[in-house]
Amino acid sequence: MMVLCVGAANHLSSKDLRCAHAHSKISRRKRSLARSIIALISIDESYVAAMRIKGAAFLFFIFGCAGSGSMEATVDGGAGGSNGSGSSTSSGDGSTSGDGSTTGDGSTTGSGSDAGAGLTHTIGGCAMFPAGNGSRDSYAYWNQDITGASVDALSDSYMASMGVNTLHPDFGSDPAYGIPYDTVPSGQTRVGMTFDDPDESDPGPYPFPSDAPIEAGDDHHVLIVDRDACMLYETDASIYDSSSNSWAAFSGAKFDLSSGALRPDTWTSADASGGPILIGLARYEEVTTGVIDHALRFTAHRTQKAYIHPATHEAGISSESDAPPMGLRIRIKPAVCQVLLDGAGSSHPQAKVIVAAMCKYGMILADNGSNYYVSGATDSRWDDDDLTYIKTIPSTDFEAIDTGTLIKD
Repeated sequence: MMVLCVGAANHLSSKDLRCAHAHSKISRRKRSLARSIIALISIDESYVAAMRIKGAAFLFFIFGCAGSGSMEATVDGGAGGSNGSGSSTSSGDGSTSGDGSTTGDGSTTGSGSDAGAGLTHTIGGCAMFPAGNGSRDSYAYWNQDITGASVDALSDSYMASMGVNTLHPDFGSDPAYGIPYDTVPSGQTRVGMTFDDPDESDPGPYPFPSDAPIEAGDDHHVLIVDRDACMLYETDASIYDSSSNSWAAFSGAKFDLSSGALRPDTWTSADASGGPILIGLARYEEVTTGVIDHALRFTAHRTQKAYIHPATHEAGISSESDAPPMGLRIRIKPAVCQVLLDGAGSSHPQAKVIVAAMCKYGMILADNGSNYYVSGATDSRWDDDDLTYIKTIPSTDFEAIDTGTLIKD
């Protein structure tokens, strides 16, 4: 994200914020590359690195503004690693911190009639896509048990490309960390949407309340589930315009949670991989049930200019075959799963559930960013001391499973 501070952070206009984001497919790669560079550089929280690739101009703007708009590098951090603080947060149960017009009743994990056999992964009574059937050509693949999957021939190369590091939970009890979401009824007013990338966006209107929770930091994701129609709406670089009661975003995508049908090949979404974000988040409600039955979302700083289904889009910065493609799925090696579970013991119950999910369902590469950053939903009920256990897990305990067909734009 490119930011030019023209005053106090909380006085940046919608235009200032929106111009910080790209206006084309190429620009999506610029943003992803900028995040990758930032992930590799340790910078003071009073600065923001921003980059323009065209013309070989690399611009780093001093963000010397005090207040809630200051940003932080996602290198060390606490339990979470998300940048900055946003204009709205979610409590993780679907409610927002504002006093606006949100009508959601929370994103509970109840087992509604549409929940799908064997799935606990529900939000607002809606199953997060059907049960996995082994096919990568469906978002149901996120729900696929991969304990029996074969190891990819390039596993060692992919893992080496991402470097040797430990995992990092990109979420925690601090509302500045994690990605918020909410649910609304079908009666929620639909509002107009303006997209910087309309060609690869699903047109509005979207059922976005004026106070829909916006992710803190630079990505400004908004994730909303219509809990009656079981439709998911996601946007990035999201800005609400109160004067017109409408939203602007870089891109927007709709997902039928009952279908699992992929977006068209080469299409982006609010995520660089072209898929849904919400399905890959670790959520507090799931952890309390003792089971996460889907893959988790993670990031890598250097990705290949290629993708594997269920991803439909790449934002790569490398043509080398050892770089991981979007959609790559990794898991904890079976030989060390029990060791890590035993290590979590009874003192890290939240981390233990997450580790179990990484053994059985693994993680799917969905965006450029810091290596091995694991995504989760914003929720003040996360126990940061508990989640610290995840930071002790080395990347060498992971392997990539058989990728299938590699697709290049």
